[in-house]
Amino acid sequence: MTRATPRRTTQRRSARRAPASRAARARAWAAYWLREVSLPTAWCLVVPSVLALLCLNLAWGWVPVVVLQTLVPLVPLALVAALVLMVLSPRRNRWVTALAVAACLSLLVAVAHVVPRFTGHSFTPGETPLRVMTANLRLGDADPAAVMAVVRTEHPDLLVLEEVTPRLLAELEARGLRGAYPHSVGTPEPGATGTMAFAARPLRRPVRLETEHQSWAFTLMGLRVWAVHPAYPLSRGWLDDQRLLVDHVRGDRPDLVLGDFNATLDHPTVPELLTAGDLRDAAEQVGAGWQPTWPVGGFRGVPAPPFAAIDHVLVGPGVTTMETRTHTIEGSDHRALVADLRLR
Repeated sequence: MTRATPRRTTQRRSARRAPASRAARARAWAAYWLREVSLPTAWCLVVPSVLALLCLNLAWGWVPVVVLQTLVPLVPLALVAALVLMVLSPRRNRWVTALAVAACLSLLVAVAHVVPRFTGHSFTPGETPLRVMTANLRLGDADPAAVMAVVRTEHPDLLVLEEVTPRLLAELEARGLRGAYPHSVGTPEPGATGTMAFAARPLRRPVRLETEHQSWAFTLMGLRVWAVHPAYPLSRGWLDDQRLLVDHVRGDRPDLVLGDFNATLDHPTVPELLTAGDLRDAAEQVGAGWQPTWPVGGFRGVPAPPFAAIDHVLVGPGVTTMETRTHTIEGSDHRALVADLRLR
C-alpha cells in the first residue's frame, strides 16, 4: 500500500478548504452588500420614482421633467425592487420606515396609473377593416430590406414613415414600395425631417402641420388622418410642437392620428391631445399594456432595452382597435407599430 506523502496530504486539505473559503467570502460579501449598499440603492430607486409621479401633470419642456415622465412605466418595478432591498437589509430605523411608507404609497399610485393600459375598454367593432403602420427609420439608416419585409408581412392599408431620406426612399422604391403604394403625401429630406404617408388608395386634401419635423393632415377613405412627427424631447421646440398639435386637434378633429409623437402617455401633453380631440390610444383601448418602441439598441452608446412608448396610433369615436403589435427593424432605433382597426 502506498503511503500518502506530506505534500499530497497538504494538497488535498487545500483543495477541501478552497470551496469553503470561496463560500465564506461570498457570504461575507453578501452580508456587506446588504448592510452597506442595499439601503442606498433603495433610496436611489425610491426618490426618482416619487419625483416621476409628482411630475406627471407638469407640462414643462424642462429636460429633467420630460425624462422623469418618460420613465414612469418603470416606476412600479423600481419600487418593488426597493421594497425587497429594504426587507433584506438588516438596518432598521425611522428613516427606513419612512422610506418604506413612501415606496408603498407611491407603488399604489403607480399601479393605479398604469393598470388601465392593461385592462382595455368595451366597444362595438365596426365592419370595415383598416390596418395601419408607423415606423421611424432613424435618419434614413434603417435597412430598406428589413422595412419592406415588415411591410410585406403586415400589408398595411396606410403606411406612415418618419425620418425618410431621399436615399432611403429610392432604395425602398427599388424594392417595390411605390408599386404597392402608388399614393403618397410628404417629401423625403436629409436627417430627421422627412415624414411620408403611403397608401394604395388616394390620399386627398394634404395639409402640412407646422411641427419641427414634417407632419401632415390628409383624407383617406373618408377619414381625416394625421401623420405626425413633432420635435425631439431634448429639443427646445418639443413643448411648442406638442401644444401646436393640441391647438390644431380642436379645429380639425381627426379620426386617426399616428406617428412618432416623441412623447408617452405619461407626458401630460398627450392626454391633453386625447381629451381635446376625443381620441383614444389604440394600444390602451385594447388593453395591450406596455408596448415600448424606443430605444432599440440603447441610447447614446448606453445599452438599454426599449422602455418608452413614444410611437402611437390614436383613434377617434368612429374607429375601434382590434389589436396592436410591434416589429423590430434592423438599423432603426424605433420599433414599428401596427394597429388593426375597424371603421364604424
